[in-house]
Amino acid sequence: MDPRTAYHKGNAAFREGRFTAARHYYRRALEGDSSFDVLCNLGRAEAELKDNVPAWVHLSLCLEEYPKDPELSATRNSFSTLREDVQDRLSPEQYARAQQMLADAKAAAARPAPAAAGATAPVQPAPEVDLGPRSPGLRLAVTFGLGGLALAGVGAGIGFSVHSVDLGAQADELRAEIADDPNNPSCTGGGHPSCDTLEETLARSDEAQHIALGSFIAAGALATSAVLTYVLWPHDHGPAKSATGPAATAPRTFAGLRPTGAFDPARGSMWLGLRGHF
Repeated sequence: MDPRTAYHKGNAAFREGRFTAARHYYRRALEGDSSFDVLCNLGRAEAELKDNVPAWVHLSLCLEEYPKDPELSATRNSFSTLREDVQDRLSPEQYARAQQMLADAKAAAARPAPAAAGATAPVQPAPEVDLGPRSPGLRLAVTFGLGGLALAGVGAGIGFSVHSVDLGAQADELRAEIADDPNNPSCTGGGHPSCDTLEETLARSDEAQHIALGSFIAAGALATSAVLTYVLWPHDHGPAKSATGPAATAPRTFAGLRPTGAFDPARGSMWLGLRGHF
């Protein structure tokens, strides 16, 4: 509970005649606010409860802190009168104890608050920077794997394209052979004996061309996936690390895919990939 809330709760309890509750709330308020109004009202609540020694101490502190403004003199005088009434109730021993408590309270207020043990100036958190890709070895493995499949797709596309061209050449030779035969100049009518072979060769050529096209499309998709994997791979972020030298305790969780020496995460994995240290 913050001091001002406790103070207002104490005022409400005092107005309702709940002086014990009022004293409790004023003491809570005094823990964080030693202003004159808290001291005055705490002393007044203690006086109502005949808690005379602390009441005299708090009223004395209240009067020392109370503003000397003439417009507030009436209220100040009322607290002064209340302190005199409380003092009349004190025995000589109680009055001596109250004076000692007042002196101790003044001495404590005059001393500077001791610094907490080990307290230091607040340390500003280090700004977070990009520490490089997460699991860089795995990133390279996946990228190279997709790139290898893309190259295989290109190779397959080239192979089937060449095969389709060869089959087309064979079909041209068959077509010329049929045209040169004086007995069966075309595949119309009865048809030339090589017409079936020509039709099959043309079908195989078209099939090889379709496979080549599919291979090129797949290769393009795999190459795009490789690039996106490399570019969009998640990165780690944290406090900046020294870039003057590699970290000596870098983990090597992927045998053969992480640096053989030391690795500085701040440099990223592209440099390692180009140098071949993986």
